[in-house]
Order: sequence, then structure tokens, then C-alpha cells
Amino acid sequence: MKLSKQILIFAILLIVASIILFLLGWEVWEIISSIGGIIIAILIFYSIEHLRKKATTKKKG
Repeated sequence: MKLSKQILIFAILLIVASIILFLLGWEVWEIISSIGGIIIAILIFYSIEHLRKKATTKKKG
């Protein structure tokens, strides 16, 4: 739970950073941040699903 919380906080900080960079007009950094954000979002979703599957298999076993 702690690890997923840290990832969530990091994702929020990344989103906030990309918004700030976008407002400052640093388009290149905004694009990089958004791509990184998408990758991180996919990784978070995948890790949560993986942990759910592990939890359900442990309960069944």
C-alpha cells in the first residue's frame, strides 16, 4: 500500500510539473512530461492489476 501511495504522489507531482511547464511555454518539456506521465499511468495500472491478481490467487490458495 505504501509503495502504490508513493507512485500515486509521484504521478500527481509529474502532472503538476507538466502543467507548470506547459504554462511557462516549455513545449518540449511538456511533451516529454506527458509521454512520461502516460507511461507511468500504464505502469501504475499494470502494477495495481498485477497486485490484485496476486491477492486473489493468495485468497483462493
